[in-house]
Amino acid sequence: MTRHVGTVGTAGHIDHGKTTLVHALTGVDTDRLAEEKARGITIELGFAEMDLGDGLAAGVVDVPGHEGFVRTMVAGASGIDLGLLVVAADEGIMPQTTEHLAVLRLLGVEALVVALTKVDLVDEEWLDLVQEEVTALLEGTPYSGAPQVPTSARSGSGLDVLRLAVRERLQATRARAVDDLVRLPVDRCFTIRGTGTVVTGTLWSGRVRVGDRLHVRPGAAEVRVRGLQVHGRPVEEARAGERTALAVTGADAEAVQRGAVLTDLTEWTADRRLTVWAESLPGGGGWSRGERVRVHLGTAEAFARVLPLGADRIEDGAAGFAELRSAQPLPARAGDRIVLRSLNPVRTVGGAQVLEPHPPRRSRKRPLPETALTTLSSGPVADRVAVVLERAGPEGAIVSELPVLTGCPPEACRSALGEVGACLRGRNAWAASVVETAARGLERWVREALTADPLAPGVAPEAARQAAGGGPVAEMALDARIQGGVLELAEGLLRPVGHRVDPGPDERRRLDRMAAGYRSAGLEAPTVEAVAAAVEEPDPWPLVRHLEREGVLTRVESELFVWSSALREASDRVVEELGGREGLGPQDFKGALPLSRRHLLPILGYLDREGVTRRDQAGRTVSTRADLAPPAS
Repeated sequence: MTRHVGTVGTAGHIDHGKTTLVHALTGVDTDRLAEEKARGITIELGFAEMDLGDGLAAGVVDVPGHEGFVRTMVAGASGIDLGLLVVAADEGIMPQTTEHLAVLRLLGVEALVVALTKVDLVDEEWLDLVQEEVTALLEGTPYSGAPQVPTSARSGSGLDVLRLAVRERLQATRARAVDDLVRLPVDRCFTIRGTGTVVTGTLWSGRVRVGDRLHVRPGAAEVRVRGLQVHGRPVEEARAGERTALAVTGADAEAVQRGAVLTDLTEWTADRRLTVWAESLPGGGGWSRGERVRVHLGTAEAFARVLPLGADRIEDGAAGFAELRSAQPLPARAGDRIVLRSLNPVRTVGGAQVLEPHPPRRSRKRPLPETALTTLSSGPVADRVAVVLERAGPEGAIVSELPVLTGCPPEACRSALGEVGACLRGRNAWAASVVETAARGLERWVREALTADPLAPGVAPEAARQAAGGGPVAEMALDARIQGGVLELAEGLLRPVGHRVDPGPDERRRLDRMAAGYRSAGLEAPTVEAVAAAVEEPDPWPLVRHLEREGVLTRVESELFVWSSALREASDRVVEELGGREGLGPQDFKGALPLSRRHLLPILGYLDREGVTRRDQAGRTVSTRADLAPPAS
């Protein structure tokens, strides 16, 4: 069974023999269009499979070399593991040689092998000069020391050595993440009769199985995978790094164009704004604020403006933080590499690495969080997750979206949540510091509320949660303070542990004045405001509630209180004088309760609730003392 060890992408100047070399290596003519054959140049991406021996193989993406098709070259080079830089021995380094090499570096392609083609057309001395030229070109790049293999597609010389070099370099590169989000940038989409919509691309990460449901981004389309092929062979599963063709249902070819991305993550959304670390190539000119560029991300191309952050300009050959504001949404992930090209003349002028796929709105007057952005670009997984959670604040971050925001696999993100002590609830996660800040605020509000109302035994929990901002963060903050033994819930009220109501001398005098007002009123208690006016009390309600808790007053209606002793005496008189009688109306209680109707009816309602009287359609029945006596133990 063939095992794929990566994807190779050609690069190099037009007419340097890229397509001919691929044909010699794979037996596949990647120029499939009639126009390509007529003109003798590659226009579109071509694909083949290279046998590397011992059951190993590599996918090959053949790209155009003409300067007019560099955009297509960038689309093909995105997602490759090794660049195969083709330099014709009879011409040496040419403009697209240099530009394509820059594109490979800007895309973060890890490995490079140089194929020196057409060596049968030059002598040894000339070949040595070309090799020295290539060595100088690679000096100072990540590809310094890359193997240079002289080849001839006509004679076949050097092809086996080239395959071996490709194999060794691919096996030394980092394997693509299979246990990661599914991400397939689309480079072609078409319809085949009897099959339907077919999508092709290099699977950047994850694995796709027949029957999977995938989302098209940007947009809202969803497709189901009904069939898979890897280099023309039907498979049940395609894995990261493999050239893949998917037969899908649920969307037609117009809905899935080059530049779209297929993913298994519902929360993956495309944004028009990206925070990036932008690099200007020497001679690229740099960027002033608002300068327009062409953005190449994966197989997508868009126009955007560059807005340097923390500076007014990124100088020629320099690098700095910037925001890209695109004319169309881009489904980016943290860590993605972008190629930036000028508008006119069209040439590669720089590149960028995505730091924030969904950046916050930033004011030019606020300092740029450079440390946080640097962490997002290259920090450990736990540090990246911590930055994202801190940035999310009280809103929290969706756990399943963390791989997009950090660029790290899902399992690594989940493990990091435990490392940073994140607070989890539902599908979201919050930084522990965010919850602790809310908890401190909630605790402070509770203490201040009880200081302002020293007679209150506690505060309503919901009021405390709202004071902490409401939502899950407030819930977690409250739970943290209760579980930490700082606050407690007692009789439905929230208070600091150990809180006791202890009226001082001033409160005690005010309480006594209010109590005296109610005692003198007896059963004919006026409103709270009337009693307060009589005793010249400007803030009566805390006093009334405290007197109720002490049992001095009894609430008979929502805002009507009665002296408790007078109410107990009245209850006793009703039982004594009317106990056992049935069908009584309000007038029948006048003897025991000589009150006006305005005061009598609320007190009768209270007696109903206490079980002293029972009301039905015939009137009221008064309980006897035997009815009210507690059951014998």
